[in-house]
Amino acid sequence: MGIINKERKAQTGRTAGNERKARMERTARKERGALMDNKSIITKNSKQGRGFMDRVLAAMPARITGDASEMSRIYGSARMSGDAMALAGELRKKTASYYLMLALALAVCAAAAIGQLSDTGDIAPVERGGIGGGIRYIDARLEAKYGGESVEHKVSVAVQPRALTPEETASAIDDLKSRLPKSVLDGNASLKNITSDLSLASMDEKTGAVISWRSNRPEMISDDGHVNLIEGKAGEEVSLEADITLGDQVDSIVLKAAMGTPEAKHDFARDLETSVGRLISDISTGNDGFSVSLPASTVSGIEMKWSKPRETGAVAALFLLPILGVFVYRNRYRGMDKAVAKMREGIKRDFPDFLAKLLLLLNAGLVVTAAVAKIADDYRERRRAGEEKVFFEELLAMEERIRGANTSLAAEFSDLAVRSGQREVMRFSSILADNIDKGSALADKLMQEEGMLRAMRKKRAEERGRLAETKLTFPMALQLGAIIIITVAPAAFEMQG
Repeated sequence: MGIINKERKAQTGRTAGNERKARMERTARKERGALMDNKSIITKNSKQGRGFMDRVLAAMPARITGDASEMSRIYGSARMSGDAMALAGELRKKTASYYLMLALALAVCAAAAIGQLSDTGDIAPVERGGIGGGIRYIDARLEAKYGGESVEHKVSVAVQPRALTPEETASAIDDLKSRLPKSVLDGNASLKNITSDLSLASMDEKTGAVISWRSNRPEMISDDGHVNLIEGKAGEEVSLEADITLGDQVDSIVLKAAMGTPEAKHDFARDLETSVGRLISDISTGNDGFSVSLPASTVSGIEMKWSKPRETGAVAALFLLPILGVFVYRNRYRGMDKAVAKMREGIKRDFPDFLAKLLLLLNAGLVVTAAVAKIADDYRERRRAGEEKVFFEELLAMEERIRGANTSLAAEFSDLAVRSGQREVMRFSSILADNIDKGSALADKLMQEEGMLRAMRKKRAEERGRLAETKLTFPMALQLGAIIIITVAPAAFEMQG
């Protein structure tokens, strides 16, 4: 009776093994069929014509986009079961796209640089905006010459909108006259006790009126409001007359002040700077006519040359883009190196999970080959749902080679260890070989190995955490510096004041 039961169990085991083997063969045939379908589609598309990037890649020398055989060698040193040539082709296309973008940027910057360097001609008149149209600006480079002296400035001239109606103009002038006695004080208590400079604005921001100031004692109070308390005597009166021009209406107001006497010491260069500044202010605050033409000279004999400001951004880009091209060339194999490093890291990350599943299945009574096949079948089902892991992809490739070439499982893991450079996989292959050759206790050794791998994974996670803390030190130092500046700057300004 016992012999019959044993025979029935053996027959049941052989039947289950045959069913599992048949199921695996059907799955493999389906995958090979899908692969052949994909290859036929790719071949059909390639016959219809290569894409734009393929033509660009074909036009570029292999030495600047990366040699495909060298990329395949780098890839094959870590994972020979993958399609190295396909990955190399994609990376070379990516590098070629970088070169193409740099070439386009270089052409655009070259055209812009030529335009910037050549566009220094005369400035055309600028039309004024309508009422409420806002202020327009003329950006220009000014060269002013007089008496052997010259100044050069990059200026922005404002073009005011058209004038107000006569009624609005008269009302605005009256409002300005009522505000002037207080607006000129600029920190002084009153006009009878002047102890600092006055604010004699040449234009009223509210109405846009032009104000021309004249002092009857410019040695004490200049036309621009500078006060000299050393030269001036306390109690002396100074009359400040303001001519207000708004549109075609002109009015005036006289302010009485008691101030000091300044010493007017200006060299010729300073006079030129003052005249140019007054001219730009007059043009910016005026609103006569429908256009503004920048003058070539003034009635006082100042010769001026206006031109557009010279921009050099595109010129700088012409020097920067070749440097970027050299950078792309020097890093043409970096994509393949990163892909290999990512694969090796994936094997190191996924191997503890594989070992834990294998240990669980061995304790459930399965042999090593059946447990590995079960893990491969489970992953094959998850892969259809979109999950993909590097180590388990290698496991599927190993299972395919074992079925097709009848290779040893221990030899396949040993080869994977050599290609990936992972010591953990090498130790596992040694344990597996010892079990096959000497019959050593596999489950106990794998349990110890699995515990050690879990501890190593925890240690790597702690090291990455400490590395992240170190990287955060630099931005924290920058924040500390900003806080120190914000705290100390007000005190420093107060001490200087």
